[in-house]
Amino acid sequence: MAQIEGAISLLGQRSATPQRRQSYQYHPPQLELQAYQGVNLAKRLGVDLATLERERNNQSSKDFERWCRSKDPGSVGWRFGDDGLFHPIK
Repeated sequence: MAQIEGAISLLGQRSATPQRRQSYQYHPPQLELQAYQGVNLAKRLGVDLATLERERNNQSSKDFERWCRSKDPGSVGWRFGDDGLFHPIK
């Protein structure tokens, strides 16, 4: 019993003394966005494929990039490439 009381007393003393905590800044690695097919970009933007295609066809490339930025969760602009894929614009 005396040993238990001694251990409790020792633990109480340790918790009473403040310990320095190290703070650090965690910066997760930035993932490089890849080109998307239309169906995948539509999902990312929260629209259907028909809406994505309509916006791409009815707007200038700058306006389409701006529209994408307004819809994209990371505020990324997208441009349609000659390869038939949508490429992120930084």
